[in-house]
Amino acid sequence: MGIEKNNFEEIFEPFVTSKESGDGFGLYMARLIIEEKMGGVINATNVKNGAKFLICLKKENVDYEDIIA
Repeated sequence: MGIEKNNFEEIFEPFVTSKESGDGFGLYMARLIIEEKMGGVINATNVKNGAKFLICLKKENVDYEDIIA
């Protein structure tokens, strides 16, 4: 399992899938939201039992009192 090495360059592109019934839009949308809307980064690597996705987001100073109120 995991991601084939020759597919790593393409996995976050639209309409790229290895599934028979997949549309190839899931990882593309995840990257779009994480990187363009949230200012973060998403990355994929192969691990022993499959693939691992790492999502890094910037921490902002949030006043939780404003959120709860």
